[in-house]
Amino acid sequence: MKRTIIQSIFIATVIFSAFYSCKPKCERHPDDPECLGESELITTLRITFTDSATGAAAGVFQYRDADGNGLPEVFDTILLSANKTYKAELQFLNESVTPAQDVTDEIEAEKNEHFISFSIHTVSVIVTYIDFDTNNPPLPVGLQTYWRTGAAGTGHVRVKLKHQPGTKDGTANPGDTDADVEFAVVLQ
Repeated sequence: MKRTIIQSIFIATVIFSAFYSCKPKCERHPDDPECLGESELITTLRITFTDSATGAAAGVFQYRDADGNGLPEVFDTILLSANKTYKAELQFLNESVTPAQDVTDEIEAEKNEHFISFSIHTVSVIVTYIDFDTNNPPLPVGLQTYWRTGAAGTGHVRVKLKHQPGTKDGTANPGDTDADVEFAVVLQ
């Protein structure tokens, strides 16, 4: 009988531990610095380009999945001229609510915890960060960048927004991914 009670307590402890460890970290430890300011739903990423030499509008391109179901209603191809420099400004929105919520302001307010990376594939584009946080030393954010295009061609750019409270190091490695979108790019 005593052995059966000990076995029952052991089994109950194992089951409780397994259940507890399977719960999301922030549900188990809501005061953990990584859990503060949990990520928002982002349904839309809009990139606005202006010619850095003239200030002329060069286009607005977006990914939009307004209901958040993973099936985008809009998925633009970024069309830019070859051998030019553009200023790019990113805007992140949650359009699943009315009125739509501009998440960009929150990213800016928490810039020490956010990093936007740009991975360029098979197209000649160099991205230079122009906005930085207040860390010491300052680290890039990515809401505002310059895009220097090269020769005409096609490819892709992957834009990834990372939430990195307490772990930001200027790379896309640590933290949670809040948005991950890959745009086709055509330089003409």
